[in-house]
Amino acid sequence: MPSPFRKPWFLPGLLLLIATSSLPAADIILNEFMASNGGGTPVPNQVPGTTDDWIEIHNRGTTTLSLAGWHLTDSAGNLNKWTFPPGITLAMGDFLVVFASGNNALDANGNLHTNFSLSAGGDYVALVRPSLTVASEFGPSTDYPSQQSDISYGLHPSNLEPVYFQTPTPDAPNDAGGQLLVEDTQFSHKRGYYTSAINLSLTTNTSGATIRYTLDGTVPTQSTNGSTYSRAIPINTTTVLRVRAFKRGLQATKVDTQSYIFPTSVGSQTRPSGYPTGWGGEPTADYNVDTQITQSRQYAARFRAGLRDIPTLSVTGEKDDFFGSDGIYVDTQDRNIEAAVSAEYFHPDPVTDGVNIENGFQIDCGCKLQGGASRTPSKAIKHSFSLRFRDLYGAGKLNYPVFDGTTVTTFDSIHLRAMYNNSWIHSNSGQRARATMIRDQWARDCMIDMGNADGGQGHFVHFYINGIYWGVFNLHERLENDHYAAYNGYEDDEVLGLNPGRLTSEETASFNAMKAVVTNSRSPWSRIQTVLDVDNYIDFVITEYFGRNADLKSGDNWRAAGGGSANAPWRFYCWDTERILE
Repeated sequence: MPSPFRKPWFLPGLLLLIATSSLPAADIILNEFMASNGGGTPVPNQVPGTTDDWIEIHNRGTTTLSLAGWHLTDSAGNLNKWTFPPGITLAMGDFLVVFASGNNALDANGNLHTNFSLSAGGDYVALVRPSLTVASEFGPSTDYPSQQSDISYGLHPSNLEPVYFQTPTPDAPNDAGGQLLVEDTQFSHKRGYYTSAINLSLTTNTSGATIRYTLDGTVPTQSTNGSTYSRAIPINTTTVLRVRAFKRGLQATKVDTQSYIFPTSVGSQTRPSGYPTGWGGEPTADYNVDTQITQSRQYAARFRAGLRDIPTLSVTGEKDDFFGSDGIYVDTQDRNIEAAVSAEYFHPDPVTDGVNIENGFQIDCGCKLQGGASRTPSKAIKHSFSLRFRDLYGAGKLNYPVFDGTTVTTFDSIHLRAMYNNSWIHSNSGQRARATMIRDQWARDCMIDMGNADGGQGHFVHFYINGIYWGVFNLHERLENDHYAAYNGYEDDEVLGLNPGRLTSEETASFNAMKAVVTNSRSPWSRIQTVLDVDNYIDFVITEYFGRNADLKSGDNWRAAGGGSANAPWRFYCWDTERILE
């Protein structure tokens, strides 16, 4: 007679020594999850250095239960999206943590990983029986609410009501101190452009909650930072508000950020009070707009109208994270510094105040300085940036159709190019004489028009830092491994992205393997085509050489992606082509 016992399979939280049994609906539940893991709460047995989101399952029954054939999903329309492997059982009272990393494989410590990740912006997650009926879920009628970094969400241990946990407890009973969340704050006026003064009202549907706000880019706290809202706030100049609501016994809201831009204020902008007069290696900080243009009879009206002609990107964060001694605009040579910011993107109506023809998005993310020579303050004081979407700040990816002409709407990062070569800010007078802002995007547009959908979409935006106008920037896709993956049907971790100026050993080995095949006269044509997208490479060479890019180097100022575990064909991208068409 076969033994009713199974051989132990040592995964955390499991006891695999008892015979399996069927499962009543209420005995197994989704107990807790974290959709924005900043690493503040280590998970038992996790691989060191990892911060994947996680889902905790709890057996509330009185017997050991099998999870064979059960599923986890983040889509109500795809209930069997991820399936537990055979041999997984859960003892009575035990917990099981499954990491929602999207990797779909056991990690080095034997932990399970789903083929999907969780969204910090609100989503759906469910535990599903083999019969494809839902056993336990968060978000059955609407998505679960937005999540904050290092705060988990789950069932209160006393009443099983969904609450937030300041103290997450993966692989253990939930914290009895879990709290409901204060309902989100509402603004009486939308973010956007205004020509007349407004009185801004702030509200929350949570009775008795206190609303706190700041006007300087800092995060409001319950008592020590910011002002308490008591009446409508008069606004008649460019203003950025950061708002949060608090109530004793409840979890505070996330920080809401909204920008109100007044074109007349932009046209007379000078250094704001409290901002430094120098930026590290640049002794003379320049915040002022050129009033000879912005207030002249000939150009003033055109300038104000022009502020509404293209989208706006407004980032808001701690002043010192930008302009303090260790800020990204002062310590420009440190490529690891990243400021935590709110990013708002919208396209204002050309005429009507408070109306946007594209409502855009708001997302909490990281902001980094970008560039090579342009980082040096003596060469340029208008630097490039990138926005980095990480679980550390909230949503791990930006999900929004930023660019026309593409079906790709999910981004790990996007780039803000200030323009350096052949620009008005260049230290060389010859380059200033050739100044335009279109050369770099022209090269990427050429690649797209020649049939390379992943050539790099982009357009222009007006950029603000803490409400301070910073000029026109080229907002475009960052041409990295996730970009290649999104356009060519791969997962991010299956392919490599290559910056020739900063290669890793893995990238070097994969890229050199491709070159070895291509340059070997004995390699059959079919083999060459498997490691290199030949048509793409031809288009790249035509664009760079027809345009006579004066800054193209064998070891810099271009990008490529491919190879990796998928052995995907390498593709080339135009990057830093500001000296094209001279």
